[in-house]
Amino acid sequence: MDYNLLNQNNQLKQFRKELRIESRNLFNRLKSIQKDSTFVDATIASLKRRNDCLLYANERLAEIICCPNSNFRCGSWYLNRNLYKNLNYCYFKSTDGHFINDDLSFNLRRFNLHLLNNMISNNCGCIIVDSTRNGKRMPDSFSKTIPIWIAVVNNAFLDIISKNENNSLTDTKRQELLEIWNAQLHTNLAYVSQLESDMILKFIPKFTEQLLKSSIPLKDMVLQLKKPLRPIWITHETNVLELESIDYSVLDFLPVILLNPSKVKKDGKFDEGFSYIQGSGDDHEHWGQGLVPEIFWNYYGKIMAINSNEELNKVILELVSQWPVRDKILGKEQIPELQKRYQQSFHFIGDTHFAIGNRFSGNPIFCFETFDFVINCGAEEYSEFKDSPEKFKDVYLFIPLQEGKRGTHSLKIFLPIVFEFVQRQNSEKKGLIHCMQGEYKTIKFFIKVHLVRSGSIRFGTQLDLKI
Repeated sequence: MDYNLLNQNNQLKQFRKELRIESRNLFNRLKSIQKDSTFVDATIASLKRRNDCLLYANERLAEIICCPNSNFRCGSWYLNRNLYKNLNYCYFKSTDGHFINDDLSFNLRRFNLHLLNNMISNNCGCIIVDSTRNGKRMPDSFSKTIPIWIAVVNNAFLDIISKNENNSLTDTKRQELLEIWNAQLHTNLAYVSQLESDMILKFIPKFTEQLLKSSIPLKDMVLQLKKPLRPIWITHETNVLELESIDYSVLDFLPVILLNPSKVKKDGKFDEGFSYIQGSGDDHEHWGQGLVPEIFWNYYGKIMAINSNEELNKVILELVSQWPVRDKILGKEQIPELQKRYQQSFHFIGDTHFAIGNRFSGNPIFCFETFDFVINCGAEEYSEFKDSPEKFKDVYLFIPLQEGKRGTHSLKIFLPIVFEFVQRQNSEKKGLIHCMQGEYKTIKFFIKVHLVRSGSIRFGTQLDLKI
């Protein structure tokens, strides 16, 4: 028996065990997030200086381009809610860019229409923040999923421009767009091999056809089109000064800036008094003890002033247990600021009297100033609703939908309850349907509920909604 080899194996096992313990250490996690978030702030500040000077002299548009989008869920940890008042969300899932048995799919349910609409209507790019765990230089959402999405969107628009049905574009406008319209798949060879990029490219025509056949209203945006989209990757290896030197106003594309704040570093390497963990915000349900980005940034100063993991754990448990109470206190103390933020937490769907929103849109301090009734599709309940169910039973309905596929599968279970609740409301009343982030399951709920309410379908009709 080789005792030296056995000893080395035992040492390696012990080292890996220590790394696992370190990775669950709340102090190390939050310190790593703090460090990475400073990189986000510095990068966005640098880009904003450039935008203010050149591309977006209009202050409102400068705010739009430089208000980052958090890629749900990991990206939310790196964006300071005290600094970015109009924080936006998107959901590009890493696994949507993964091959399964040499096959690739395009997820229309996570299309992120709000993000595309914002860029097209304002003729501006966007910033998306996400991270990834140990060892990888770039999250797959950035290296594959979003580049695929951009290529499919650009190709779909190219098809619409080329055919120009109903002559919606003038000949001059159509020709101008065709001359600049680059619909190629843009991947970064530092993160995706040429072979894999070529494999992805073969699926783009199929995905484009699926998008054009869907109910996503791309044709409604064509009159606002000015430039195609294109990804730009930013990491710690990027020379941000070079980005500052770019005159964005002369680019022939709208930049989708993919900002990864985490360093590629082996877990366990000590950095400024803590053990740095790459992509600390990932999978917070495994290490956060109930802590979520909203609580973290609301109590950021208090949390980051603690230098003991033991004390930090105690404080986090206390803050998490008091979080519903926080909603009530914060609302009363900061009404003017929150009213402005509230108006940005939902959007009405056409003239349907329905709006879709995130958790904050269901805040009882504000929601009944705008809406007559509220349907909560699984977001954490505010204490007012929890503590007084009888008081709100006619105007508030909580449906415990889970995230992901489980939530989608349980829709059919809860729909009869929702239909019965909505049918009690006057058809002219305004309703809010919201979840935690204002994502696909809420939209699907809205479509079914609206169709029943408007009389377009009968109660109990089965719908196969592929959007």
